[in-house]
Amino acid sequence: MMEKYDYLKEKLKKSMTINGVVQKRYYHSLEVAKKALELNERLNLGLNPDKVYLAGLLHDAAKLKSDEYLWSIIEKDFPNDLDKFKNSKPIWHSLAGPFVVKNEYQIDDEEILSAICYHSTGKVNMSTLDKVLFVADYIEDTRSKDYTKEAISASFVSLDKAVKIILIQKVDFLEKSGKIICELTLDALKYYLGNGEEC
Repeated sequence: MMEKYDYLKEKLKKSMTINGVVQKRYYHSLEVAKKALELNERLNLGLNPDKVYLAGLLHDAAKLKSDEYLWSIIEKDFPNDLDKFKNSKPIWHSLAGPFVVKNEYQIDDEEILSAICYHSTGKVNMSTLDKVLFVADYIEDTRSKDYTKEAISASFVSLDKAVKIILIQKVDFLEKSGKIICELTLDALKYYLGNGEEC
């Protein structure tokens, strides 16, 4: 069904090949696209399958870019939030992702770009596509089942429930690891815990 996007797969694969070796991130991207489609169908979400697939396939398009390049994009796209993001390097590829996807893959659909931008952090009041990518990225089949099994189980019942579990686990992991927790993630967790969302 998605063979029409094989040219994008090949382009992504090339960008994720270093010294002739295809990086694991490429295969992760394929698995996220597959899992996102699966969630859309299983939960009868009614999302456009093309948007779901493209968001999954290209969500990490900026992952292997240099920190300097990613930060230069963030400086342009989030000029008022630099203090919020400067110490959160693990999410820079997400924030810079929309720029890379627009300019290197010619995808300018705002729903796809939003899902890519917030797939690592989550955010307040996510769209359904935002949630699908957020969950698919966390539970795709190559991830360790030790920490994803609760979210996987939830994903068979409720997308929102899976989102809440993942947010809780992300914050818990970062706190225990002594790592910086992005404000976007904390705000998202408060939102889904406190506003009566059916999670």
